Amino acid sequence: MIRADSGFENRKLIRVLHRQGVEFLIAVKQSTTIRALIAEIPESDWVTITNYPDTGEAQIAETRLGDFRLIVRRTRLLGAQAELFPDWRHHAFATNRTVPTLTADIDHRDHATIEFAIRDLKDQALAHFPTGRFAANSAWTVIAALSHNLGRCSTQLGLPNRPVQTARARRLICFRSPPA
Repeated sequence: MIRADSGFENRKLIRVLHRQGVEFLIAVKQSTTIRALIAEIPESDWVTITNYPDTGEAQIAETRLGDFRLIVRRTRLLGAQAELFPDWRHHAFATNRTVPTLTADIDHRDHATIEFAIRDLKDQALAHFPTGRFAANSAWTVIAALSHNLGRCSTQLGLPNRPVQTARARRLICFRSPPA
């Protein structure tokens, strides 16, 4: 299964993946075509996502994008700052998976965990970049990769049935900048 953001959206790629039997969930850009497809979704088709934070509202629905499903998640703010962004914001992705709509949405959003890993790396050893010295940059890159992978592997070994909490990885790392 391939999960990707809209940077990987490519109709030719999607057709090749499908022909090869690869399941995919690939975000699509908000083009005129996609916005028109979203606008055609009847209000009665939108299903509220119940476990969403109280500061907002989220709903999900689906339509067709050619031969594939187009699953759309729409969100908006509620409460004190809702007037700043009163409209729905839409996030859509194409998929060939046959799982229920909400399951596909959860699976697609899981691809974003890499963003947490990148953030953790930037908060740890990569915070030392750039040093102005090639060897030092090289050393910090190796330290970052080793410590990050060691932390993730240790978590997987100790808690094999739980997802790795990358946001907590920095607690496992000893490599910090000296105080200024």
